[in-house]
Amino acid sequence: MKLIEALKFINELEVSVFRTDDIAAYFNIKIPHASKILTRLSKSNHLLHLKKGLWAVPDKIDPLELPNYLLAPLPSYISFHSALYYRNVIDQIPSIIYVATLYKTIKFITPIATISAHQIHPDFFFGYTYDEKTKIKMATAEKALIDTLYLSSAKSGIFRSLPEVDIDELNLEKARKIIKKIPYKSRQTLVLKRFNALLK
Repeated sequence: MKLIEALKFINELEVSVFRTDDIAAYFNIKIPHASKILTRLSKSNHLLHLKKGLWAVPDKIDPLELPNYLLAPLPSYISFHSALYYRNVIDQIPSIIYVATLYKTIKFITPIATISAHQIHPDFFFGYTYDEKTKIKMATAEKALIDTLYLSSAKSGIFRSLPEVDIDELNLEKARKIIKKIPYKSRQTLVLKRFNALLK
């Protein structure tokens, strides 16, 4: 199979991300052969290699879509500093896309963006919006803030400090209700203390 033939097919796809086995199945070739073709296309900048077996078409994918593909089949949503920025709660643009997930805490470095995914308790996995068109899930302003405070005591120290927060962009009552849903009472108390400190 010629590279130009594979590239033509890929460009005609109505998806921004695909797997090696998709190409192997379409052209009825073995996966290692398909992988070699895709690697060559990647080296010539026609494709982006996201992780083993996963590829993206340049200029077709929004970086915020990446977590859906990188963390599948487990769910995730944009949160922490990233969601706080997009919800206008902080002005500082994060250089990394921060994500809440049911998967283990993990970092992905891709040609498009770096994704830092952080595991949260299944009972605390809520409080996000869903865009039907882009499939992007993003925490509400209040949930993004409480998620950040929820993990502020984590060993990594990533969320220990916050940029200046615009309190006017938050519904404080909603935030307090979210805190009450934190699974562990000790964590609830800690988060509430840090939340109240932000209001002073």
